[in-house]
Amino acid sequence: MVTFTDNTLIIFLIKNKMRIYLLLFTLLFMFSCASRNMKYTRAKVLKKTYAGYQVFLNNKEVPFFPFLFLDKDNIKNTRINKRDKSLKIEQLKEFKLLNFKDLNLDSFAIVPEKWKAIDIIMIGDFLIHGTAKENIKIEPSAIKSVKYIPHNKIHTLNLCGHYHGNVLEIEIK
Repeated sequence: MVTFTDNTLIIFLIKNKMRIYLLLFTLLFMFSCASRNMKYTRAKVLKKTYAGYQVFLNNKEVPFFPFLFLDKDNIKNTRINKRDKSLKIEQLKEFKLLNFKDLNLDSFAIVPEKWKAIDIIMIGDFLIHGTAKENIKIEPSAIKSVKYIPHNKIHTLNLCGHYHGNVLEIEIK
């Protein structure tokens, strides 16, 4: 084993300065451009989506992630690649995603007449209205609870202004 005194260590560093810079540059390049795993949280994935990252679910591209709601307990791996700006999500079990327009609300005790009159859908902290409701896709196991709020009950809540429509509130895991 080689031992250095104060003077010999300085001489060693001066002679090997280029090698040290090369090693630091290589390490920096490897860790800055490499793919890495991250823990799945909807907020992090949304942040990357808005930053221009493409999202893939089980190797299939997701056209618009904000309308996709997944069960976080069913996520096996979330891999982010800075080089090609892609984010790949792998599920433990691949479920068929439910289109919200095809969702059977009879199982949630909401009669079809009320379903047609729903103006706003609240999923977590995400408000969806208009024709965008038809683009929602939900993993069935992600639904924790569903609550229908009629327009007459909305007026008892403290909302800014008056709202005259029906609301469907879906709580996800």
